[in-house]
Amino acid sequence: MKKSNYRTDNKIKGNVNKIKKTNTVVSVISALFILGSAVLSLAQPVYAQGSDYYDDDEYHADLDYSDMEIQWIDEDATDAYIEEARKLIETGTDEDIIKMYDKIDTLVDYMSTMHVLNEIRYNCNINNEEYAELSRHMSEYTTDLGDRILILLRDVLNSPHADALKAHINDDEIVESLLEYEDMTDEEKALAKERDELVQDYEKLLMGDVSTEIDGETWSFERLNNDEDLSYEEYYEMAGILYKELNTQLATIYIDLVKNLNRQAELMDYDNYAVYAYEETFGRDYDAEDAEGLYENVRKYIVPLDKKIQEDTKYNFKLETLNLSGEERIARVAPVISKIHPDLQEAWDYLTDHGLYDIDSSPTKLQGGYTMALYSYGSAFIYDYPYENWRDIETVIHEFGHYNETFHSKDSVITSVHNVDVAEIHSQGLELLCLEYADEIYGDGLKEAVTYNVLGSMTNSIIDGCIYDAFQHKVYTYEGELTVEELNRMFYETANSFGAEYEPDSLDVYGWVTVTHTFEQPMYYIGYATSALAALDILAMSVENREAAIDCYMHLTTYHGQLGFRETLDDVGLPDIFDDGVVEDISIAVEEYINGKSKISALSVLKDPVLIVSVIIIIAVVIAIICIRAKARKEMKNRQLQQDQQNQQMY
Repeated sequence: MKKSNYRTDNKIKGNVNKIKKTNTVVSVISALFILGSAVLSLAQPVYAQGSDYYDDDEYHADLDYSDMEIQWIDEDATDAYIEEARKLIETGTDEDIIKMYDKIDTLVDYMSTMHVLNEIRYNCNINNEEYAELSRHMSEYTTDLGDRILILLRDVLNSPHADALKAHINDDEIVESLLEYEDMTDEEKALAKERDELVQDYEKLLMGDVSTEIDGETWSFERLNNDEDLSYEEYYEMAGILYKELNTQLATIYIDLVKNLNRQAELMDYDNYAVYAYEETFGRDYDAEDAEGLYENVRKYIVPLDKKIQEDTKYNFKLETLNLSGEERIARVAPVISKIHPDLQEAWDYLTDHGLYDIDSSPTKLQGGYTMALYSYGSAFIYDYPYENWRDIETVIHEFGHYNETFHSKDSVITSVHNVDVAEIHSQGLELLCLEYADEIYGDGLKEAVTYNVLGSMTNSIIDGCIYDAFQHKVYTYEGELTVEELNRMFYETANSFGAEYEPDSLDVYGWVTVTHTFEQPMYYIGYATSALAALDILAMSVENREAAIDCYMHLTTYHGQLGFRETLDDVGLPDIFDDGVVEDISIAVEEYINGKSKISALSVLKDPVLIVSVIIIIAVVIAIICIRAKARKEMKNRQLQQDQQNQQMY
């Protein structure tokens, strides 16, 4: 999923991550409404072809997205089944218990899938109240049913059938989570419902218009953008007032959301939600203290590198006006996929053959980009609200990195693990490996410009990842009464500590509310920083040995979150970014890569035969002109001399 990119030109870009996996069953089922899953289908399945990296027994339903219908479950029948399943603890055999678990596993996938399909439709038409209401209902029912399912499985694991079910699950962490599960209280269910409503309120307000009184008149972004009589200064003055109003309204929702999430964390025996999210939601194998150390290294090494890249990045009209349709973007990327590695082609073909994407612009779409897993289909869906420039091609590459990993995962919702730090290497690593083919993807002669822009985006991801993580740590640990002014002050100070150089009352200070992760996926953003550093390591490896770098990346795509971020890096042979000296080494490698590409770019000019001939011709023409002019001047001088002599003879 792509990260948010706030702009002050009324082109607010938000982002959403809808692949909501967790490292505990408790988090998985209680948050089904934001989980990627898959629809059960009568379509004939196809199976993976098998390769050096992926198994040949993967299931993929042979079904187009256009044929996927939303068919919610029969809630009465589902409730009755759960009650009957409970009786099996006393009357059933071990085999009955295992069959019951498998049915519940399938049920969880199906329920989640129906919500995912509804969520996609809702995101494509954010003002559709029918989709919004169905989403709220699905969330509320799933939260309640998830609680009952977890209680049932916990009780089975405390019964004589425990050994049989443990052997069938075959995952000690899942079993431990089930055994430790505590029944949801009425307060916890109410908090979960309130959180859903707050997020929906945020999304609607973000996508809607904002109005306020200015000099006795009501102004909105719509009126502002349609008023052709305003001067440049008047336009931006009013835009600033409207952005502040948007900030106030969204930040007010955020304050309620922070209270809600901190209370939920407290009920789970955590000091605050930031700690809870690190450990439970994202299953990180590093903590806040490790993050603080990373912040310092980023300030010391990445901030200066980013500044240099931004200064050296020249505006490129072709790139910034490269506004292609979704199908044109797909066509640009298609030829390159197998060049990275042939084993990527199967997932790409399935994606495009079955129309599992919606990446065109629409005024009714939610701003953002994400990939949703479709577990029972053995696939995923890519959604994007485009920037309308070259970055939309980059997003196709980025999201396909997520798609490919999900396509080859054999996890169900219950067994899936949400490790964003690893997941974002799948996306950002692919972006960097595709730089080799930038001319082919973006257009002849654009490779150097694309390289600077993509690397600048990576260093910016690292810095932003740290800014938003540090900011949220401050918010969730703040002991006073949060206010809009206090939140803006916190963000201003945090951003400037990473070299942002914002003015106290600038629009940049108010833009944090448009980063949707902060509301929908709190504490996610540092995953962009950690993963970008690891991805840059792969890029540095590719300079010395591209084949080894691609092999490292392909192995990473087989890691679906079961191992922690640091453990995964160690497993594939990449250095731990939290170790001393690693971030510095990465910054040096990136600078050397840029310098090397600049030299290559200059040398490539000398190797272009057409250009060489053109230069020779131009030089020859210039020399000829110089010679002709010199000869002409000489002749004029001789004529003048003869004239002078004639004049002298006359006198």
